[in-house]
Amino acid sequence: MASRWPVPSGLEGIRGQTACGLETARCNFAANIAAWRDCFRRRRARFATARPAFWGSWAYLSLVTVILFALILDGPVGAYRRQWSPELIGLARQLTHYGKSDWILIPIGIFLLLCAFGNWSGLRRRDRAFLGRWTMATAFVFVCVAVPGLISAILKGVIGRGRPGHFAEHGSLAFNPLPFDASWASFPSGHATVMGALGAALALLCPPLRLHILAVAIFIAATRVLVGAHYPSDVAAGLAFGAWSAYFAAYGCANLGIIFAHGDGMLPRPRRGFVLIPRSFRIFAAGSLSAIATAFTSRAPNGERQAVIAENDNQPEVGPEIGSELGIVPLRAAGTA
Repeated sequence: MASRWPVPSGLEGIRGQTACGLETARCNFAANIAAWRDCFRRRRARFATARPAFWGSWAYLSLVTVILFALILDGPVGAYRRQWSPELIGLARQLTHYGKSDWILIPIGIFLLLCAFGNWSGLRRRDRAFLGRWTMATAFVFVCVAVPGLISAILKGVIGRGRPGHFAEHGSLAFNPLPFDASWASFPSGHATVMGALGAALALLCPPLRLHILAVAIFIAATRVLVGAHYPSDVAAGLAFGAWSAYFAAYGCANLGIIFAHGDGMLPRPRRGFVLIPRSFRIFAAGSLSAIATAFTSRAPNGERQAVIAENDNQPEVGPEIGSELGIVPLRAAGTA
């Protein structure tokens, strides 16, 4: 049926371009999904190694820690919650917002959408390998944060533990299941779950900074106690749940032969190219700092400076082996990681 009102020619062009763009995005998405499915199938057939997870003792220790916190620390902390120093409470209120998941999931989600609907065919093979590895790593972090965060939000509403605001009236072990009230949604802490999941995921992807990442995650999660929103057992349960979720996600990836591989110990290790701060970056940072220090401390005459420049100009160009050092090897070699 023809339109009742005439459509301007410019609007028809916009409609045509929009339809063409949507069709191109749909084709790119289908091609990328097919390529990822084929990559996962090949890596699973080549690197998949099923290994039982030795996690029972550590999970039992986590449960005992949460119970001890609830029995020993929750009462004194609930009674002391209004006596923290104003400076400490101010710092905690500034840092506690980083326990939310929106600042993590929204940028990663946008990046994953761009990668899913983008056209990778124009990239060089080593650039596709580099971008593919970062896509898998960010998708791993997204899943590690989103899934336990959603489960934690559901559990909080079902369990219905009273927050420290109800301590004076009901004590630290007051429960009201299915209250649909935020003041009765204390266990487990959602902020602590996000920090536990994010800290564990980044610690697994970046072994050199593992201790520092976990320390920052624990400190941000502990701010929930300082601002009076949770008890210590809520924070401990959230941290444990988030960290264990990231661990099992990494262990599943190791069994499938993607992102991680089984190490000598309990923790999976990232495969070559998936370390977020690889050795080449640390070498580059150390070399840059050394060059800056040399530039500010040395005063070479112009003649010597020109000789150094001429000597550098005669050096051979960087060969393709640097690509493997930077972790951006061709896709064919990436499959051998």
